[in-house]
Amino acid sequence: MEMYRSFSAKYKGAKHEGEEPCQDAVLHLPLEEAHIIAVADGHGSSRCFRSDYGSQIAIEIAEKIVKHFVENTSDIDPDNFILTIKGLVKQLINSWFTAVMKHEQANPLENDSMLAQVDDKYRDRYLGKDKEYDHDYRCHAYGTTLTVAAMTSNYWFGFHVGDGKCIALYEDGSWRFPIPWDDRCNFNITTSICDDDSLSGFRYWFGTVDSDNVFKEYGYGVDGQHHDYDPNPVVVPSRPLAIFMGSDGVEDSYPRVDNDDYVKDFYRNRIITLAESGFESFTADLDNYAKHFAEHRSEDDVSIATIVGDITDRGSMIKRMKIESAHHEACWKIEEKRRDAEEKMAAYTAMESRTNAEIARKRQLEGRITSIEQELDDFETKKKSYESALSRTEAEVSASARDMSDVQNESHKLERERAESLGEERRVTEKITFANNDVRIAQKNYDKAEKDYESKLKAYNKYLHKVSAMQSSAPTVLLQNPKIVVTQTSDSITFTKVGEPNPASQPNVPTSTPTAVVPDTNMRALQKKVNTLNNELKTSEAQAVATRQNIEAKSRELADLKLKLLNVQQHTQRIESDIDRARRDSQAVEAQIRDQRNAVRQYQNEIADIERHIKGKKAELLKLTAEFETHKEQTKKQTDTLAVIREAWKKAKAEAVALEATIQKGKQDEEE
Repeated sequence: MEMYRSFSAKYKGAKHEGEEPCQDAVLHLPLEEAHIIAVADGHGSSRCFRSDYGSQIAIEIAEKIVKHFVENTSDIDPDNFILTIKGLVKQLINSWFTAVMKHEQANPLENDSMLAQVDDKYRDRYLGKDKEYDHDYRCHAYGTTLTVAAMTSNYWFGFHVGDGKCIALYEDGSWRFPIPWDDRCNFNITTSICDDDSLSGFRYWFGTVDSDNVFKEYGYGVDGQHHDYDPNPVVVPSRPLAIFMGSDGVEDSYPRVDNDDYVKDFYRNRIITLAESGFESFTADLDNYAKHFAEHRSEDDVSIATIVGDITDRGSMIKRMKIESAHHEACWKIEEKRRDAEEKMAAYTAMESRTNAEIARKRQLEGRITSIEQELDDFETKKKSYESALSRTEAEVSASARDMSDVQNESHKLERERAESLGEERRVTEKITFANNDVRIAQKNYDKAEKDYESKLKAYNKYLHKVSAMQSSAPTVLLQNPKIVVTQTSDSITFTKVGEPNPASQPNVPTSTPTAVVPDTNMRALQKKVNTLNNELKTSEAQAVATRQNIEAKSRELADLKLKLLNVQQHTQRIESDIDRARRDSQAVEAQIRDQRNAVRQYQNEIADIERHIKGKKAELLKLTAEFETHKEQTKKQTDTLAVIREAWKKAKAEAVALEATIQKGKQDEEE
């Protein structure tokens, strides 16, 4: 078609710098009786690491299939357009799947280094490890959007899957987005030709001229649902004077609010350039903007394709478009000013909130610092109290230690006294033992002397009897007392009772005691024997008396020793009692020292804990003080910034109001 021309451009986005290659693909194909344009935006995520191939394959297949269709189809029945174009799209989808799988078989995904960057879940699907997905899932590595439009002499149509926008200009200067939008495409989420049921994601547009020369357009596929065909077409002023399509890198170069108006204004200004400067300036302008968007605005890959008709002799439309563009630009500037004022107000509000937060935080820190300082004072006071108590307790421990030393010295002294007393007790006991032995020996000797005396007395009495017989002529002498002392004087023998005075030794004693003189020739021998016995009796008696005296002396000595032993034992008992008392005192002092030392350890632990608390509080205080100073400085900066932002907001608001008033005055002048 000579009255239409086409053009396309693409650039790699700045945010993909270093990544190869560009993920977009474009097409503009002028034919003898038609023009075809197409834009494919490869997804470019780590999961779709071959989308550059996928987008290029989609463009090549679209070119082939749509070219064949328009060259062999002169007209389309409006009642059957959806079936016709759906069949075209089905063919395109099947061909794309076949082509990408053929490419994958020649270049297996498992040999691609990019597969390592894919999440495990999707990597397992690509490698066939996830049994819910068959081998065809590998086509997702080639995922892409696709927008195609064709213009012929008798009809025009388009179809679209994914994001990006297509807009048409009509001869009266009106614009519309003819292909229904899919609300599932939002932000980084989009439908794709690689989806399992990708046909349901396509939307369609068809236009023709009826027999009454009325231009009508049809749309189908809102929200990707299989809506029934709407038999009520949209009447349009003319066939499209221009068709523009672009990847999402174009629309993302403008604000999301009223995004369609910005996109429309962008293409409208390009039409003005076409009308005023010609096709070459128009294409150069489009190319420059595509590059600018990719490098400085959205920084995403940018693709633009267009079919434009003849703009010659359309001065009134261009004039109106200029007014609309100027109005949009003015509204845009007003909106920018308002947005700038709102942003500054939002910044002011945010800064005010942050400043208030800083002030609140500063006050909180001040309170916390004061609280910590008070806690430190309390800890210091408590520490001094514990240190004083520790000093007192340590002094008490020292005093108790001295008491303990005294008690131990006294105990040692008592132990020595007890040892001495026990030694004396042993010595006295030994003496008593010896004395008992002496008494037994003396008693034994006394008993022996008694027996010897009895024996001698018996012999003496025997001889005395003989003497009595020999003294038959002498007077009778009383012999009843067995103990008779015989005294010999001259040639006579005198008998004296033991214990009575001897007349021979005591001349003062009367001599009336009976005596007898034995005149016998044997008297001398008998006298000698009797005297001998008498002397022995005297000796035995003296021995008996001496022995008894010895017994009595030993008994007295034994009694003295027993008394001394009793005294020593009592002294030992007193010492034992003193030792027990000293031991109890020692145990009491030991318990007191143990309690005091436990108290010392407790005070030391308390002091150590307090010192740790003090150290921690000081560190916290130091940190809070530094934070306080930071917040203090930050608060000052924010307060100053707040004042600057407030002034900027007032200025921006005033500029917006002034600009709006200027524009309003300009409109009134134009109307007049």
